[in-house]
Amino acid sequence: MWAACTPSQPFDQNRVLIVDTSLSYGQSEGTSFVTTIGSIRNTSDALIDDIVVEVKYFNAEKKLIDVVTQPIYGLV
Repeated sequence: MWAACTPSQPFDQNRVLIVDTSLSYGQSEGTSFVTTIGSIRNTSDALIDDIVVEVKYFNAEKKLIDVVTQPIYGLV
């Protein structure tokens, strides 16, 4: 079921929202890690099949310390 979305609709990036974000810290076998979770909500009339998600991590001094970029293909 595709609702009212059609591939020919123009994409409006202001109607794709990042919501419900969380950040957690953990350790596994002595290695620290960070898990970042969020939801993306498409409120536009356009279908989005593929996106690229980028998360930027900053330290306490607001200096960029890491960037993770991940393409996500074949969304439904």
